[in-house]
Amino acid sequence: MVAFGIVTKPVTPKIYMGAAERRAKLDQMAIYGNENNLEATPQILTDSINPMFNNATNWFDLFYKNGVVHDYNLTVSGGDEKANYRIGGGYYKEEGTIIGTGFERFSFTGNFVNKVGSRLELNTSVAYNVNQREPVPGGNSVNNAIGMDISNMPSTLLQLTDIDRNRMLGSYEQAIYDNSDDMIRLSEQASYDILKGKVLSFNTQFSYVKSSSRLDKSEPSTANVDRMSSALSESRQMTTWNIENYFTFNKIFGAHSVMALLGTVCRGNY
Repeated sequence: MVAFGIVTKPVTPKIYMGAAERRAKLDQMAIYGNENNLEATPQILTDSINPMFNNATNWFDLFYKNGVVHDYNLTVSGGDEKANYRIGGGYYKEEGTIIGTGFERFSFTGNFVNKVGSRLELNTSVAYNVNQREPVPGGNSVNNAIGMDISNMPSTLLQLTDIDRNRMLGSYEQAIYDNSDDMIRLSEQASYDILKGKVLSFNTQFSYVKSSSRLDKSEPSTANVDRMSSALSESRQMTTWNIENYFTFNKIFGAHSVMALLGTVCRGNY
């Protein structure tokens, strides 16, 4: 199966530009302005008289875009009554609607069944997947891709030159954000009929799961809300296993049936 799609960019807040921006800021200052908050409020106003400075920079459109989704899956199966298999693999990639974000996954699964003679059956399964994330940059507790909010967004008075554009978008290309995890799962199950007809059988099952995750993060000051560079590196790993051995007895005597189960279970993790 092959799938391809588009994720449309989100609806962003209304941005005032040119003369509308100037009037909106003047209204805000007149209604809410006092000595304390005006001191901390950027008061750069668009020059509505000189059209040369009435730019049209939509700061949200600079960082938001349409995302693209790729999804590919392939499954192969075959066999007969003695042995059969089913193998599948997949690849998924999503380019986020914010520059510098996305998700990527590789996966593999396999299941194999073998019957040895008339009494022994083996069932083997394996699964493996890797995930790679590119979260929203922005730094620390505020995940803000633009590095600013509406209240401190630059005025459209400030013309966005090619140099400025490359500098701002280049901040996210310089950022390192390797956030990945992987997991492998193996299991083997064997069933042996001691007495034909599954009256008395012995079953053993072993499962093994190993997972790990790693985060390597480095962001320049220009990509952080607090304007400070940051770096972080951490990794985790866990392994669990399970072993089960048990006998089952199932016999019908006339109008009555007898069922019994006896076994052991052993688990561990580290």
